[in-house]
Amino acid sequence: LCRQLGRANVLPHEADADLASPSASAAAVSELIGRSDAVLSLLPARMHAPVARACVAQGTPLVTASYVDDCMRELSPAAAAAGVPILVEMGLDPGLDHISACELLARVRARGGLVREFRSVCGGLPSAEVAARTPLAYKFSWSPQGVFSALEQPAAFLRDGKCELVGGGDALLASARPYAVGRLGNCYRLEVIPNRDALLYAPLYGLGVAGGLGGLRALFRGTLRYEGFAAQMAMLRSLMSASATVPGGVRSWAELARHLRLLDARRGEGEAATRVRKELLRELGALSPAEKVRAPGTRTQLSVRDAFCALLARQLAYAEDER
Repeated sequence: LCRQLGRANVLPHEADADLASPSASAAAVSELIGRSDAVLSLLPARMHAPVARACVAQGTPLVTASYVDDCMRELSPAAAAAGVPILVEMGLDPGLDHISACELLARVRARGGLVREFRSVCGGLPSAEVAARTPLAYKFSWSPQGVFSALEQPAAFLRDGKCELVGGGDALLASARPYAVGRLGNCYRLEVIPNRDALLYAPLYGLGVAGGLGGLRALFRGTLRYEGFAAQMAMLRSLMSASATVPGGVRSWAELARHLRLLDARRGEGEAATRVRKELLRELGALSPAEKVRAPGTRTQLSVRDAFCALLARQLAYAEDER
């Protein structure tokens, strides 16, 4: 990656081949961490903890883009005692959104302002011309598995002085609302989806009174997407049962579509929604006999969800000339 980006000042380790395999030993990974100046972990969030423990043991700083979870939080005292920096939430969201939020709040306070309402929205969106020709009006700059996992997370926020909770999955996607605020909302047809527990950030942003929410009337964090994203993701989510597996004899997506009966009418689905579903599946290649069902990594058994995510990763990856 460093070579692809032309970063001559950053020299990646030439890791041994076995470190790329699922059978790589913890000792081998720890030894590599010990030889590194710093570790940037882009692993799934659930896999950060053992890497973080190895970093603390080896005295190597760690950076991740993932949210703080209980495992990472419990490791904080040991990292502090060892003098090892562990920087989390260092991506776009979470990450740059925190930086811009704190910078804005500091400007308000420097002018004697008092913050009663705070709303923050952001999202990694493809440029308008790319979105216009892309299913979902979205490109995956990160793992589709990570996107669907994020959509399973519930959300909490403050509106009109009252705490509101939204469940993950279908409830979260159904809570998406049009975003028509300011110049951005006037120029693009966007929607906003509540983003996790915004209330956790009140003390970190210095909002409220005495570490609580007193005095606040609104606190919200949201994810921006082009209009229609939530409805189409809800449709895809309904088709990709995590417990169902792809039959061994299925080789193409056309075969899998017949097996899953992806074109069959759905209970309670109107004609317009059926047309949208079929067109989306066609655009993604999920009805094509030429599109092969490819297993990610080296696993032999493939879940339907894994198959869909692998398809999305292939079909909706950014091209070199796309923004």
